[in-house]
Amino acid sequence: MGVFGKNRKERKPFREALRNLSLVGRPNSPRTRKIDWAITDRARLASEIASVAQNGQVGILEVGADCDWTYFNRARVQPVKSLFVMWREHVRAYDAAENRYDRYFISPEEADKHVDESRDLALEAYEDGHPHLITWP
Repeated sequence: MGVFGKNRKERKPFREALRNLSLVGRPNSPRTRKIDWAITDRARLASEIASVAQNGQVGILEVGADCDWTYFNRARVQPVKSLFVMWREHVRAYDAAENRYDRYFISPEEADKHVDESRDLALEAYEDGHPHLITWP
């Protein structure tokens, strides 16, 4: 499971928090609590990135499937940007997901050693004789 949840319903509070970041409310208003929640999540993301970052680089492992059930498991290395930019990219990646999707931060060394994988799960199910049942790897 990724940092922001498994499905759209679990990710909805994060999208709302991102929209409300520029709004300021009373100290105990629901809007202010949402902003505090977003700040807490960014702090958790910062500690997760800091634990694996090396020389200003961080590895990102993405595991998921697109709308046609093409499974992917890929890793890449990117420079560590400002925390807000990294958080915004993280939220946008989950919001744009068409199917199952998880995103993890790994060390750049692990990302370099990782072998990317892609499989068409719908075609495999059809070839195996059960097109009505797609199994997750």
